Amino acid sequence: RGVPLSEVLGGRVRDRMRLYGSAGMYMPPEAYAAEAAAVAELGFRAYKMRLALGPEKDLEALRLMRRAVGPDFDLMVDAHTWWRMGDSSYSLATVEQLAREMGSYGVAWLEEPLPPDDHEAYLELKRKDYVPLAAGEHEPNESRYIHLIASNAVDYVQMDVCCQGGFAMGRRLFAEIARHGLRFAFHSWGTALEVLAAAHLGICWPEMVVEWLEYPC
Repeated sequence: RGVPLSEVLGGRVRDRMRLYGSAGMYMPPEAYAAEAAAVAELGFRAYKMRLALGPEKDLEALRLMRRAVGPDFDLMVDAHTWWRMGDSSYSLATVEQLAREMGSYGVAWLEEPLPPDDHEAYLELKRKDYVPLAAGEHEPNESRYIHLIASNAVDYVQMDVCCQGGFAMGRRLFAEIARHGLRFAFHSWGTALEVLAAAHLGICWPEMVVEWLEYPC
């Protein structure tokens, strides 16, 4: 049709979108700090990492990262491994303790600290208001997404547009997210084409609804 994909999807309402650099996995605390600084040097203003070093080292890594990038840089902690490490999985009490202590470091969100199908546990943790919560990349279908949104169990709803329903479902979910006063952040752990596809969908909605786009680096 000779027009940008965003125009086919309904028309853009903005031309820019917030990116966070996404990397960091299975490293010592000092390496996370070095990578956070490197992501900041690339021009990003946010960094997401996957911590699973044990509670004390997780907090040490966060402390070193915050020192490396300063107070005005966003840090997102992806905890997706905590609930599937077998005998090493963190207990609910440990998750709550970490969420409380991470809040003091100004974490932008804590992602998937609990089993993804336990929306009630997310809501209980959210009510304690330690740190913003994010989840969604493991939701199996649209009805579970609607339940996640309607139950107000997280602050940030996440979705991978290439493997969780595509543009059509994304547009329906954004409307629900807006109606419930939540925020959306793309999960896009794939190719550059996936990042571009997500971006074209995201800019059709205002930042108060679709706030973040993940950029694997």
